[in-house]
Amino acid sequence: MNGPGNDLKSMTGIAASGANIILFSTGMGTTEGNAITPVIKLSSRTEIFHRMHEDVDFNAGVLLDKNISLDQLSEQLLNLVIEVASGKKSRAEIWEKRSF
Repeated sequence: MNGPGNDLKSMTGIAASGANIILFSTGMGTTEGNAITPVIKLSSRTEIFHRMHEDVDFNAGVLLDKNISLDQLSEQLLNLVIEVASGKKSRAEIWEKRSF
């Protein structure tokens, strides 16, 4: 999507374009979610994941930190997306971070 870079505005734009789930990658960590679409937050660094473990759903930093293949990491992420699509609450939903 070509749109604003601000976290809240971009999530709103993505939801407005018809997304059913938002995969939101973050380098510094964001705690926000969306009012109408579940947001799965991905940390790009393990340090952020550990510091914000209550707010971030998935640690993509393990790709660089551990001996894990891109295929394995992709499968883990796909499984998480399926779980959320099936009703599991994302961290933003648990904490009721429903910005719009």
